[in-house]
Amino acid sequence: MSTTPFVLLAMYGLFLNSSLHCVFTDCVVFTDCVVAVGRQIGQLDDSERQAIAKKVDELAKALDSNRLGDRDKAEKQLVDMGDLCLEYLPPVSDDQSPELLMRLERIRASLEPQDHQDAFKPSTITLKGAMTGREALEKLAELTGNKIELGDSERLQRSITTDFEETPFWEAIDEILDQLGLSFENYDGYGLELIETTPQSTLRINSAVYCGAFRLEPIRINKNSDLVSPWQSILTISLLISWEPSLTPSLLSLDPSKLEFECDSGERLELLNDDPILISPTGGTQAVVDIECRMPSPRATSILNWGGELEVMLPGPMATVSFSDLSIAEGKSLMNGMLSVTVDSIRKNRSVREITLAVSLKSPNSKESDWDSIATMQEAVVFDQRAARIENVGWSSEYLVDNGRGFTYLFDFPGELEGHRLNFKAPGSIKKGMLPFDGGEIPIR
Repeated sequence: MSTTPFVLLAMYGLFLNSSLHCVFTDCVVFTDCVVAVGRQIGQLDDSERQAIAKKVDELAKALDSNRLGDRDKAEKQLVDMGDLCLEYLPPVSDDQSPELLMRLERIRASLEPQDHQDAFKPSTITLKGAMTGREALEKLAELTGNKIELGDSERLQRSITTDFEETPFWEAIDEILDQLGLSFENYDGYGLELIETTPQSTLRINSAVYCGAFRLEPIRINKNSDLVSPWQSILTISLLISWEPSLTPSLLSLDPSKLEFECDSGERLELLNDDPILISPTGGTQAVVDIECRMPSPRATSILNWGGELEVMLPGPMATVSFSDLSIAEGKSLMNGMLSVTVDSIRKNRSVREITLAVSLKSPNSKESDWDSIATMQEAVVFDQRAARIENVGWSSEYLVDNGRGFTYLFDFPGELEGHRLNFKAPGSIKKGMLPFDGGEIPIR
């Protein structure tokens, strides 16, 4: 069995006084069935997060030890912990030693993969045996880290038989739900909340399109017929886009030039808008997108084939930079991983101070538009001379910089700037994936 970051954490004694909820094995035995998973899994509770943060803090302090051996040992242990330690590394600060800055940069560079495509691959599961629906869904959730709200439907007690062998998450869950006569609510922003279906309901596995860790399903067709000007009639296709709950996409995008809908009449639907279709998830594990097309001729009774490409952006681990003294911070720049922050200006406006930062991601694949997906995920906070936290009272995005944005924050605090520290936190990278998909028949008449 390969060694995993969580196994290494246990080796370091992080969880000596508590049970380890995230256990990685090649094979886990449950009574009369065998379960295996295809990728690392698990969700940390607060006590485990605190244990990790404490250990990372101890090792990070050792990175600046007077003894070379201690510094090398601490760096190796942090790298061995894997990318889960990135969230807990100390901020990159202008008052840190060059040695510490170098090692922090080296750790992040070694743990931030250049190829992010693995992030978009589906969880897989091997699950064999007879069990109740509730047992099957609980095991599926536990072993993939994907939270499912089971509720109290009596159908969960029905007995089912599973025969999954490295089956992707969505395909496995669709087959289980179809056997139980269950499905999920299909509203924008909802999580995986179970509902009961009727005998007339379409089977989930027949209506789904799978692409990586994402699932697409046409859920509605709306026809707006203009009787006076028939050429202005509109056909709207509503797609439900779902993702594994262990993911937190910040932006989804569909390129109209790559979307195709071919009807049984031989017609290809014409989209009304050429602009990219942008979806900013508001929470939950799914979003609904409406695609407007010109109404096909009456000869078209169904869409035979449809497809396109889903662009997904996932925020990377959070990174923090820290300017130790605002009285001398103007014009200074700091980098943490790919995150680059410059204090552009500091000025007093009556009782508040306006602090403008130029923020960018120094990556060859970054674009200005990337920051649209994570602009609301940034945080700026000031600490006074006594380390008391001062929140900003408002912020705005002012101008574009190379591969980023300019942000102005308002802080209300008395006295001089000297001794006040500014911390800025934001995703240190953006993982981008292009996921092609192809679907089957959609009735339109």
